[in-house]
Parts: sequence; structure tokens; C-alpha cells
Amino acid sequence: MTRRWFKLAEHGTTLRREVVGGATTFVAMAYIVVPNPAILVHAGFPQGSSTVATILTALFGTLLMAFVANRPFAVAPYMGENAFLAFRLGALGITW
Repeated sequence: MTRRWFKLAEHGTTLRREVVGGATTFVAMAYIVVPNPAILVHAGFPQGSSTVATILTALFGTLLMAFVANRPFAVAPYMGENAFLAFRLGALGITW
């Protein structure tokens, strides 16, 4: 079923290759769970909620890309916008 759902043969790949690629991508982007909430704390966000939000955003974004768009893309929050919120707007006294 998985092979038909994701059209693996049509895309010239195998289930094993996709699982290895997914695991590699996960390891490469799992770091975001630590620094992202740490940055958001400077903008006044609670640490625990920021951590959960970061994880859920990455999970649901990636699942939407897999099951709705049928694309092998991982999606997660990026630190550039968070740093802007925390350090630029926070320096101006603007809260979230």
C-alpha cells in the first residue's frame, strides 16, 4: 500500500531509500527543538510551550507535505524569524 500511495516506483525510488532519507532528514533537523524555544524565551514566550509548538509544527508540516502534497520535504520553524521577534522587536519594546 505504501508503495502505491507514494508512487515510489513512479518516482524511481524504493521504500528503503525513502526510510533512510527520512531518518537522515530527521537527524539533520532535530536540532531545532533546542535553540528555537531558547530564542523564543527572549521574546517572552514560555519555554515549555515553545518546545511543544516547535515539535508539533515540524510534525504536522512534514506530515502535510507527505500525505497531502506527496512531496519528500521536511518542514519546520526557522530561527531567522524567531530571532527577529526576540532580538529586534523585543529590543524596541514590542511584545508578542
